[in-house]
Amino acid sequence: MFIQSQTADQPLPWELKAEIVPNDGPDFTPVLTPDEKFGHSIAVSGDTLLAGSGSSGSVRVFVRANPTSNLDWVQQGEPLIMDDGAGRSPTILDVDIDQDTALISARFYGGYPKAFIYERDNGAWQQRKMLDIPNNWYDVYSFYRVALEGNTGELSHSYTSNLFVDRR
Repeated sequence: MFIQSQTADQPLPWELKAEIVPNDGPDFTPVLTPDEKFGHSIAVSGDTLLAGSGSSGSVRVFVRANPTSNLDWVQQGEPLIMDDGAGRSPTILDVDIDQDTALISARFYGGYPKAFIYERDNGAWQQRKMLDIPNNWYDVYSFYRVALEGNTGELSHSYTSNLFVDRR
């Protein structure tokens, strides 16, 4: 994690302050495969960081262990695994977070892209909704970006001017 400090009126250079590594292996040891693409997409809201792993189909949640320090981040629970109900393995495309709500876009092998809304309640994340992306947006080479603010989630298509909006 790179952090920029600032003195009175002058910003200081960006410096590497901490490395965030998933620790969901046996006995919470780091587990990464070379093709996992951990950190392919990231988002931060307050003391929570989401890190999507492109090809593993998971999103890991990290929380600041010490709210006064930018150095101490710990993984919160097991990775979030996208479930389309058909048992297919996804590629995570993008993530965003706003307080206790996460919006994640994923593309499933053999299927259309989907977006997932997760909510945190007492430290536990639960999938609350799966959004089906319009069929005319499907393109195996497309990249879908997400944005989340309050009760509004947005998903964009990279090759068109389409914007898909969902509200609570």
